[in-house]
Amino acid sequence: MTRNRMQNFSSYCLLNILISVVISGAIEISLFDGWTVTNGNQSIQIHNEQIPSGIYTALEHANITDSVLNSYNDVNLRWIAKDKWKYSVNFGVTEELLNHSQILLVFHGIDTIANITINSQELLPNPNNMFVRYRYNVRDKLITSNNYLEIQFQSPIDAAKQYAAENTFTPPECPPNVYHGECHMNQLRKMQASFSWDWGLAAPSMGIWKPVVLEVYDTAIIRDVTFSLHSLEDQWQVDLSIYLESGVGSQTPRSVEGYLFIDLMDVPETPIIEKHVLISKTTDDSFKETITFSVPKHLVELWWPNGFGNQTLYRLNVTWLGENRDIYTNEIKQIPIEYLRSKKVVRVGFRTVELLEDKTDTGNLFYFKVNDVPIFMKGTNMIPTDILPENMFDNEKIEYLILSAKEAHMNSIRVWGGGVYESDYFYDLADEHGILIWQDMMFACAMYPVYPSFLKSVELEIVQNVRRLQHHPSILLWAGNNENEAALIQNWYGTRREQPRFIQEYVQLYRDVIEKAVVENDQWHIWLYSSPSNGNQSQQVINENPQDNNHGDVHFYNYILDAWTPNIFPKARFISEYGFQSVPSMHSLEQTMYSTDSIGDLIGHRQHFPFGSIPITTAINRNFKLPKKTDSNYWDAYIYFSQINQAMSTKIETETYRVGRFFEWKTMGALYWQLNDVWTAPSWSSIEHNGNFKLLQYWAKEFFAPTHVVAHIDPLDKLNVFIIKDTIGRAPTLNLFLRIYNWSSLKPVLQRSFVISMPEKFVERVIHENLNDFLNDAITKENSFMNFELRDKTNGELLSTNFLLLDKFKNSKQITNPQLQYNITNEHCNSKTNLHSATIEISVSAPTIFTYIKIKILQIETYKLSKNGFIQLTSKDLVTISFYNRNCAMAFTNDDIQILTVNDFLTT
Repeated sequence: MTRNRMQNFSSYCLLNILISVVISGAIEISLFDGWTVTNGNQSIQIHNEQIPSGIYTALEHANITDSVLNSYNDVNLRWIAKDKWKYSVNFGVTEELLNHSQILLVFHGIDTIANITINSQELLPNPNNMFVRYRYNVRDKLITSNNYLEIQFQSPIDAAKQYAAENTFTPPECPPNVYHGECHMNQLRKMQASFSWDWGLAAPSMGIWKPVVLEVYDTAIIRDVTFSLHSLEDQWQVDLSIYLESGVGSQTPRSVEGYLFIDLMDVPETPIIEKHVLISKTTDDSFKETITFSVPKHLVELWWPNGFGNQTLYRLNVTWLGENRDIYTNEIKQIPIEYLRSKKVVRVGFRTVELLEDKTDTGNLFYFKVNDVPIFMKGTNMIPTDILPENMFDNEKIEYLILSAKEAHMNSIRVWGGGVYESDYFYDLADEHGILIWQDMMFACAMYPVYPSFLKSVELEIVQNVRRLQHHPSILLWAGNNENEAALIQNWYGTRREQPRFIQEYVQLYRDVIEKAVVENDQWHIWLYSSPSNGNQSQQVINENPQDNNHGDVHFYNYILDAWTPNIFPKARFISEYGFQSVPSMHSLEQTMYSTDSIGDLIGHRQHFPFGSIPITTAINRNFKLPKKTDSNYWDAYIYFSQINQAMSTKIETETYRVGRFFEWKTMGALYWQLNDVWTAPSWSSIEHNGNFKLLQYWAKEFFAPTHVVAHIDPLDKLNVFIIKDTIGRAPTLNLFLRIYNWSSLKPVLQRSFVISMPEKFVERVIHENLNDFLNDAITKENSFMNFELRDKTNGELLSTNFLLLDKFKNSKQITNPQLQYNITNEHCNSKTNLHSATIEISVSAPTIFTYIKIKILQIETYKLSKNGFIQLTSKDLVTISFYNRNCAMAFTNDDIQILTVNDFLTT
């Protein structure tokens, strides 16, 4: 994906455009161009850097270093994070600008420990939290001709060590050695994963990762608008909280007076609300006004999650004027109206969400209702879109990930707590595409300090981010952290020796600070203390067993048992994390390697899981026969088998959870770990760092299908076939076809069909028979497999396909060489967009097992197939392929691809 860059206008140009206007409203001037970056001893200087920026990307753009993502640069470039770096810029203002009463320098995101001066005058407080917006009143510090702004960054590695030395020990101290990471991540309010993780590199950047602006106004500006709904009989009651800012600290006035105008723009039948207000300052230097109004339900459509209805959004325009109310209605031709007011437009959706925890004989259910409809949450977990925060505003990449989730029929993404609160664009797209966001707060896998300045910074972080994101209908809930309750109770970091202390500190942080800040700023969304947790029904901050299958959500990983066996998975209410590792494609790995690198050594270096690749190899050996390590095709086979195992294991586990809705434990959520990657390495992701799909992402579109057929063999050797329906209302009459194939023939040896009138249930068991009843001399577990096809009986539309293996591949018989041939046809390239597509026609004489299409052209960074890793049961099949940013002059031929099948490794 290409990195989006801001337009190249200097702050001088912006000022020249705006300063000639007489203003009683607000101006925002972006200081994004012309920055100089210097290291501690001034041996490195980079000029004309643009914001957002971080030191790793600045050095790469200046051709001083290569990418930290290549080869062993995660370690080789660590010197960058250990040095001190300075960002500086010169800018001018005019006398007209200085006439305004409020001129604030605003940093929307600084990463992380910094000292700021302007014209040699220090600005306080010093930034120490990358998730916080910092504002400084600089009206009395500016001059007209040449202002000098300087930000001096401290090494985050050194800062973390310093904080750890100055404060009471808070574990964990360091990550496992295999991470190649840095210590004391929990001492900084910085993206926790930047110090390394089991799926990611350490790249502790420094820089200005969000915009820097001058905000100029006379009365106040609107910072945030929060939005809460109450469903009445025939109306929606809307509660708006409007947060204004005016000055900062001691320069903040005690009150502001003016007019607020509320306009639900896309519902013309609703009137514009006008209110004259005199608002007193709150404790956090903001001014809060709450306005309540009603909207008749017949005037608006409901907002629904993906797969359940439309994602209807409405623009809500909130405008603030000073005391001159006439400006809003009078036509002033000389002065553009946008310069005369502060305006904020947010998009809102009309919907309800409830967390239900009905009591059962064994505990409590845990499920969500949206608009009174129980929703099975199908989705994934998302780590940061990039290891470098300044690169997280690549809208093309964000859209690609959201649409990939939507196309796989997902309706939920959990934003994991070791990353960042994502960009506004991310949540906008989630709104547009019906992806419910389980939003962790940014605390993960650690205990955290509770000294006063740390808690004060955390409180500000939560307040600012909740207010920023609260209005999005896609926000499902806030969770206090990732796995910290489980870590504390299960003694992951040796906390048992001081457990009373750590319990008290945990409660202090998550209940007294974070929950309090959430609840005070959002009465619309659900709050959970942690993930996993026992839910809210327990009414406990800390529970004896946060991983109790009978309460709340659980995280489940098991690398010992055979994950191709459904009965190993928990009978849990909601599984918010589960998954399996695989190795990224050879195509992606080679793009990050130097010519001197060994593929095996590089995979080993980037395998951060403390158990290494043993779980992958063990799982492969259960089902396949790997070539010898000395064989030329070893790594091709290893990568291929690892992706099959990941896809197969996740498919079976997900389908087990979806079927669990049928039984008394009523499973109602399955979010696999994880959607994306921050580099090219062994991980749990379904999409590689460059955007290429692993087999898991292709398969997810099948096992998350809205109407799906699932077949399992239970411990009593009974065949169980289920129909799953996520859609609302009665399903159409269905035709289910069960076919049994020998591995050596494309002709089924047994066929049965069923007509199914699906009631309004969401899961129905349609076959429950002894497997032996299907077996005979011609059909054995070793030589056969089952295939299922589900169609709409009325129009014949294919709704779902699935397969069921009866034995391990390495035990199978009659697997034969399918004589696979392929040919590239229908090649097309759009010269304007460089979107290049082609069709791959595949011919076979016998079933091909998990047909895997590899691209060999390294110049192609990202491509997508219509399917991959499939069982081919017809003599000819077609697969389309789309390339991104491929030169149309480059031909695409048979030599550019390679096709692997399991048959290749199981036939002689």
